[in-house]
Amino acid sequence: MGEFDRWGEPLNANFSRVLAENLAFLLGTDRIAMHPWQRWVPIDYQVIVRVLRFDRAAKGDIVLRAMWGIVHPDEQKFALATKKDFSEPADPSGDYESMVAAQSRVLDKLSREIARDILDLHRQRDSEAGRTDK
Repeated sequence: MGEFDRWGEPLNANFSRVLAENLAFLLGTDRIAMHPWQRWVPIDYQVIVRVLRFDRAAKGDIVLRAMWGIVHPDEQKFALATKKDFSEPADPSGDYESMVAAQSRVLDKLSREIARDILDLHRQRDSEAGRTDK
């Protein structure tokens, strides 16, 4: 790492914060709570993300390998669990600005996948609730 090229906050905190902000935007809600949240906060879905890899590959691409699961608090079991790799090209020169931009793009891809999964689960729950209400 260069002498003056540093993150403004720890990477894991930045990753979590940006993921939460992305999900809030993609889901159209301001009701995103990061763990640990207050017990009185109503939770529709809990998203658990484990980052297995987030670095620059040998060929220069930024690679994010993540596992995530979505839990409905009433059921206390995974409604969905996924593991996926994302990659984005970074400038071959290896400058930090290009690397950070590529990291942002792979985090955006992860955010979109998780948001899609949440929306799919929500539609599925609504559909099942509609069938049982009849």
